[in-house]
Amino acid sequence: SIITQLLSTTYVTGMASSLPADVVRRLGDLFLDTDDVDYYMTMRGVCHGWRVSTDDPKTSPADPRFRLGRWVMLDERRPKSDEDERASGRLFLNTTTGRRVYKRLPRLDDYYFVTSTGGLIVLASRTAPHMVCVMNLFTDSCISFAAPIPNSVRNTTAYLREVDHFPTLVLDDGPLPDTAYTAKLDAEQFAVEEYNLVDKVRTIWGIDAADQEMIGGLMRSITAVLPYKMYFLYTCYHILESAGDMLIVIHRQHPRHGVDVFKVNVEEKAVEPVRSIGSRALFLGQRCVSVDTNKFSTIEGNRVFYFGGGEQYDKGIGIYMFDLTNETEKWITSDVHDFSLGFGEHTKPTMIQTLMKYCIDTPWVPTGV
Repeated sequence: SIITQLLSTTYVTGMASSLPADVVRRLGDLFLDTDDVDYYMTMRGVCHGWRVSTDDPKTSPADPRFRLGRWVMLDERRPKSDEDERASGRLFLNTTTGRRVYKRLPRLDDYYFVTSTGGLIVLASRTAPHMVCVMNLFTDSCISFAAPIPNSVRNTTAYLREVDHFPTLVLDDGPLPDTAYTAKLDAEQFAVEEYNLVDKVRTIWGIDAADQEMIGGLMRSITAVLPYKMYFLYTCYHILESAGDMLIVIHRQHPRHGVDVFKVNVEEKAVEPVRSIGSRALFLGQRCVSVDTNKFSTIEGNRVFYFGGGEQYDKGIGIYMFDLTNETEKWITSDVHDFSLGFGEHTKPTMIQTLMKYCIDTPWVPTGV
């Protein structure tokens, strides 16, 4: 990349040692502000002075600044092949800047791929008892958990949430409805915990669980906008963060079409309907993504994309787009493609198809785990 080339030039490396430490840290913060952790790592490699002036992600892999929250890993199902060097890698997309980075997975010989959480990869050791780790390919660091992956986990979404300033891994494929597997770093086993609407809000938005009064008031406001008993059906609503805003998106009930978007003010415990999300576009599924359409020429802003089917959808099964500006629903396509298969001129999927696949198609954990 241009940034990498610039940072490696003789001119930059020659003047690097003369920069004050606070200026170096500010430069690093600029990269971290846009989640460009790979640029941050390149910057730290310029000279010894820059390394000692900035935090090392390898010594603090759980630091939220290095967790790749704005990234998604697109081609999760790509098989590893010893004959094809690219086949053991994955394509990462920065949903804020639109930048794409291809990263190899050098440790797949030793691990099962479980799922991804943002740009982080959840792996389980191939050797019993199949301990779990969360890998960051941009920093070549791992958050290692003592617990083995539960035998029943198959298609799961993962989250890292803070508990007493330590990361807790949440796998939402629990053995019963509204349950999830959770494990702290030193836990010997994953625990089965209730994972209802309150827990999803706390996990996805990072809300402090200790403030019971705030959580109670917030949940009363949220359930007030959900249709009766709808909050028991996770597929009917989605919780996500978009450009700093906490959003709830609710699928309208038949015969109405489209979705309703609500912005949540956590401090005020208020939920308000919104008709504009500006230049953002939302992709809904078991995982949700918000992208800045200023960086994606083929996606228009103030739109919500989702996969639908059934009597309330005029065109049948496929990807639908809801325009929040004029409240119209449009069928896009029935196809959802894997980005890794799109090398041919006539088979390359659109970015809409690619992002939709990421949202609705979670990987299958090998039965050998």
